Amino acid sequence: MTPLYLYQVLGRLSDGVMRPYTNIYAVQLGASPIQMGWLRSLTSLSSTVTQVAWGIVVDSVGKRVFFIVFGGIVASLLWIPMVYVTAPWQLITLLVLQAFIGSMTAPAWASLIADLVPFEVRGSVTATINTAAAIGSTLAALISGAFMSLVGEASGSGYTVPLLAAALLGLTSSIVMLAMKEPRNPKGPSPRAPRLEAFRSNLEFRRFCGLAATHGFFMALPHPLFPITLLRVLRVNAFEAASLYVIDGVTVMLTAKYLAGRIVDRVGRKPLLIVGQTGTFIAPTAYIFATSLEPIYLQVIASAIFLAFSEVASFAYLLDILSRSDVGTFMAVYHMTAGFFSFLGSMTGGYLASAFISLGIPELTSTQLVYLFSAIGRFGSGLLYYAIKEPHKYPSTLKDEFLKGLGFIRRRLLSTSREDLSFSSQDSPP
Repeated sequence: MTPLYLYQVLGRLSDGVMRPYTNIYAVQLGASPIQMGWLRSLTSLSSTVTQVAWGIVVDSVGKRVFFIVFGGIVASLLWIPMVYVTAPWQLITLLVLQAFIGSMTAPAWASLIADLVPFEVRGSVTATINTAAAIGSTLAALISGAFMSLVGEASGSGYTVPLLAAALLGLTSSIVMLAMKEPRNPKGPSPRAPRLEAFRSNLEFRRFCGLAATHGFFMALPHPLFPITLLRVLRVNAFEAASLYVIDGVTVMLTAKYLAGRIVDRVGRKPLLIVGQTGTFIAPTAYIFATSLEPIYLQVIASAIFLAFSEVASFAYLLDILSRSDVGTFMAVYHMTAGFFSFLGSMTGGYLASAFISLGIPELTSTQLVYLFSAIGRFGSGLLYYAIKEPHKYPSTLKDEFLKGLGFIRRRLLSTSREDLSFSSQDSPP
């Protein structure tokens, strides 16, 4: 398992160095709300729709490590030409191409994890891997943001070193995976993609794809507008943007390590999916009222907690309801479905804000209206996860775990109070 952890840490180091700033880079190059919508939607579409084809190939060939390494190397090299872009469309083109090439790694990764990790501990293992990855991305974003703030990211020169560092770290993470000894499947690789009847017979998978599509649309709706609000309304610099990313990464890391992985294996996937997906309404709600960074910091913490729960639970649930031989293809279908509706959401958000502006509504109010639509949609579509069914039984419930947590906190507070009283009585005069 060591190469898997190193791959995730180094890969997220690569992403953390530059990925949080690609949207800011585009805005500074002069991107409009519509162009930001194209950026978010096309990168999402390119990284997900092609996963179906890649998933079929991965399940047929069975060489997961090869696709992870090859896709990672090519995608990493594409950071280098971004140093020389001078217009938003140039950056958008390179990012879309990078997303397309990198899309082959996702189904290969999911298939490899499905082979290595039994369902009883998938939540914990996924959380541990995500924690290791979050450490890498958090450190990289903090260092990169500080560097760009010192050099001056607005001139463009501040992006040169982060882009080259992202390429180098990405190459290293891919090369590390060459040390991975791929497990042999006694049944051999799947000779072809899952038959259409296999897809039709898996009702839970189709239902989950539908829920992910609906929720993903409302999740993506405000994505093109967040960078615009941060730069043009809140006037953040690169280091402040990095601090948001760092807070998000640390919160996800701590939540995944100490809560999400353990709880999802004890109470099941469904409760955490409902809580996690409905809780995402907090982010656009905070942006509606934000006039300073303080409420944004608070929403980042809250949103990261909910996302950590939903991400761990989603991945574990999909592995639970899929057969091992076809994980790569079915995961690709899931990502394609979610990605397509994320594409629609991002496009809709960008054009909707532009339409409001063309009607004479101020830019700030236009973005606030889109945020409002997103918040309502996120909360409502999150409640729809009540429709899924658990394939396994679990030893506890979310309510029991919550009460245990409250009891633990209460005992710690009482213990601390007793220690304080004991200390005070010893030091008080007779």
